[in-house]
Amino acid sequence: MLNKTTRRQFTNYAQEYYTAKEQEDTERTQEIVKEWGFDTLGGDCIGSGSGRVVFDLDICGHPDLCVKIAIPHPQWDGQQQNSREVSIWNTVSEIQRDYLVEVVESGPDNYWMVMKKGQSIDNLPYNWLQDAKYHLREIVWKKDISEDNIVKIDGKYKFCDYGVSPQ
Repeated sequence: MLNKTTRRQFTNYAQEYYTAKEQEDTERTQEIVKEWGFDTLGGDCIGSGSGRVVFDLDICGHPDLCVKIAIPHPQWDGQQQNSREVSIWNTVSEIQRDYLVEVVESGPDNYWMVMKKGQSIDNLPYNWLQDAKYHLREIVWKKDISEDNIVKIDGKYKFCDYGVSPQ
């Protein structure tokens, strides 16, 4: 989906970003985001958690995609979360995939991964949530099964954050 140049840039910037975060070099992390072309104040940053920051890929000509960039964290490391989401996506059943946002591609060492981008939801049908909890019970951490981690893509509800291990 992404061209070779974009993949190479993602890999370079994501590795540098991770290292700068690890060294708590705020100035360098801001420089990297600026070099990359993302405007965190202008809405390109569409989410973040303890181990990852998520950017909209509109600026790269992909309005339906986002990229999750790994950041270090002692308990919820972003590389591990990206690796887990890629692995889950590649190994789950078709029924389980119906409840998960698609992983489009990922970089070496899981410093970055690209997923489909969804729209925020206002309210979630109770039956859908219960069905999702049942089908994903062995792969998604119970704490992550919440409306905060669900988006709508092509009219369907999907979990967008399933990288934390249930253990």
